[in-house]
Amino acid sequence: MHGVNLYDYSARYMDSQIGRFTSVDPLAEKYYSWSPYVYVANNPLKYVDLKGDSLTLVGENAHLEATVGIYGQNLQGYYDISIQNGLVSMVAVAGADMSTMTAQQTNQRDILDNIINGAGMTTLNIVGNSTSVIIGDVNTATIDIGDISKLGTGGDVSSTSTLLHETEEQYRLQVRNLNTNRAHAFGVNAENRINPSGNETSGAEIIWENGYKTLPDRTPVGFTPNGTIIVPFMNSTGARVTPTHILFRNKNVTNVIR
Repeated sequence: MHGVNLYDYSARYMDSQIGRFTSVDPLAEKYYSWSPYVYVANNPLKYVDLKGDSLTLVGENAHLEATVGIYGQNLQGYYDISIQNGLVSMVAVAGADMSTMTAQQTNQRDILDNIINGAGMTTLNIVGNSTSVIIGDVNTATIDIGDISKLGTGGDVSSTSTLLHETEEQYRLQVRNLNTNRAHAFGVNAENRINPSGNETSGAEIIWENGYKTLPDRTPVGFTPNGTIIVPFMNSTGARVTPTHILFRNKNVTNVIR
């Protein structure tokens, strides 16, 4: 800020001479182990937080590391994505030639940058192979990284596209205060933007073991937790292409048929 030697980080101002913010972190209550005046967990050589906000993951360390690893898929050599004390950070690799990134890589970077470095905090609960969640539960902000990892890296549905869908959806719910349907639409759009085939989906549905159909976030009470998630796709001409079938038992992904 001109005349007062402060940097404007949107959420608060920082005094660069002492390396501290002039006011407490508005989200300090989430991080009791850190001083509310520090910047990027006291490690500015490794992390960056452009606006004083971030993306927070809650869960077991192994699950959190797996999640961050999937966020970074396709961006290796361009950006380092890491986590410390639950806070996710994304830093450009020194000397990386960003002009060589594909459109899908650029879209992935932009989606993550908006969530991680934009205004507002998105908090996700990360579990692994839970019998309570199939891929993600929009109502509890829970993501099953065990399920997502099984989706792999090929085809129209991938672990990265699915994780970005779930993350963008929660960002729109928690930060932008959209309703569930609109937030879901943004999640689908994020998924489509990083699909290298150019095929697009409008959303998925579940076929339960007894033939009953629901949307992914609507689990019938008392149903056997087995079935198939069907994700339809259309190509750039509007023609239908082979849908992706995600099979699950006990609410855990067991196979993907492309």
